[in-house]
Amino acid sequence: MIHRFYFMGRRSDLTLEQFLSYWRTKHPRAVSAPVAQIRRYIQSHRAPEMESTAPFDGVAETWHNDFDDMLALVRSPVIPIFKKDEENFVNHAHAEDLATTDLVILDGPRSKEMLKGIFTVKRPPEMTRAEFRRYWKEVHAPIAVKLPGLRRYVQCEVIDEVYSFAEPKWDGIAQLWFDNPEAVRRAFQSDYYKNESGPDSQKFIGQSAVVWVHEHPVLPREFLPEV
Repeated sequence: MIHRFYFMGRRSDLTLEQFLSYWRTKHPRAVSAPVAQIRRYIQSHRAPEMESTAPFDGVAETWHNDFDDMLALVRSPVIPIFKKDEENFVNHAHAEDLATTDLVILDGPRSKEMLKGIFTVKRPPEMTRAEFRRYWKEVHAPIAVKLPGLRRYVQCEVIDEVYSFAEPKWDGIAQLWFDNPEAVRRAFQSDYYKNESGPDSQKFIGQSAVVWVHEHPVLPREFLPEV
C-alpha cells in the first residue's frame, strides 16, 4: 500500500480558517464520482494552537494499492480538475509531494481531537539510505516508542521508485499522535526526550521539520484499521 503525502500552503489572501474551511467543505466535491485509485483519504489540518517548524497549512494524505495505481491516478482526468479547484485556496508554488509506505510501530487510537505531529526527516550526507532505514527501524523505533504520552507512532519510508527519478528532499516521515497540546509539551520537555530519544535522533537525522495537525477523515468518513 502506497501512502502519499501532499503538503500544501494557503493562498496569501486567505486566513488559515478560510483555507481549511474551503478544503474541508468544497474541495472534495470538485469531482462528483468516486475516484477508484484512492483507497483512503485524510485531510490533516494545521493545528493553530501548536508551533510548527514546517511552513505548511495542510497535508492531503491518500492511500493507493500500489505504485502503478498511484501513477494511474496522477495521469487520470480527475487530477486537472482537482488542480484547477486548488487555485481557489492553495499556493501551488509552495507545495511538496512524497510517496511512502507505512510501518506501524505503536498501534493506538486516533481521533479528530488528538494532535498528530508529521515530522519530515532527511538522513545526514554521510549515511546511506540502507543505513538510515536500518537505524530508524531497528535502533530508534524502540527508543522513540517509549516517549511519555505517545499514543500512536508510524514510520513512513519514502519508496524506492522516488530515488530512481532524483534524490528526494526527505527520506521519510514520522507520525506521532498525542492526546492534546499539554501531552505534547510534557513529552518533549521530559527527561526521557532530552536524554534518550532526542539525542538518538541526531545520530541518523540531518534535517527535519514538523507540522502539527488534526486529522479529518474524508474517505471513509471514520477512522478504520490500517489498510
